[in-house]
Amino acid sequence: MLLLATPLPGTAMRFRPAMLNRGATVSVETLDGYWTALGGDVPELIVLDLALFGPDWKEAVAQTRQRVPVSKILVTAALFSDADEISLLRLGIAGCCGENVPPEMLRRIVDMILDGGVWISNTVLPVLLRQLQVRGVVAVQQKVEKPDPVPAAAKLSQLTPREREIAGLVGRGASNKVIARELNITDRTVKAHLGAIFQKLGTPDRLRLAVYLNDATGKAAG
Repeated sequence: MLLLATPLPGTAMRFRPAMLNRGATVSVETLDGYWTALGGDVPELIVLDLALFGPDWKEAVAQTRQRVPVSKILVTAALFSDADEISLLRLGIAGCCGENVPPEMLRRIVDMILDGGVWISNTVLPVLLRQLQVRGVVAVQQKVEKPDPVPAAAKLSQLTPREREIAGLVGRGASNKVIARELNITDRTVKAHLGAIFQKLGTPDRLRLAVYLNDATGKAAG
């Protein structure tokens, strides 16, 4: 079950097509309706409009995370600052969407999050990666998993030289366009290489790839 929580008809109209065919969607428009919905079946995904909460949105998102810790949460609002997005990631949400995200991108974001990924804006991703580089705290919710039985070095050895180049650039926070320009290849080629890298290393998105590379580098140095 998917939960769409927004008091704004326009926001609901934007997200319903993106959630189509990914499960039954329950829509709520009021704060009371939202908390009541959380008392029923646990949603696989919650699309949560901060307009539902007003200035107390941080407390409400934290309470949501406590009530349904296994649900994936995609937050939307008219505008996000980088600080707001980082605060939300620290609370354990899986992504933030502003009001100007086009419909096709919304579908991609919903699919990515439902498939276990994390959506992070191009401006915030380098900030998180810098935190990694100084051994800071990664401000995203991460699954607790069993140790990977395959050593990182063995997985990294599966990458081609070009894939290693691209993975390294992603680890430094480069966007697809920057990577394409630096390596003189097309955006489509970058995306194809990233798909192969994600599959070989078992990382679902760019941030998890950066975390993986950071951990692998730290273990090698140790």
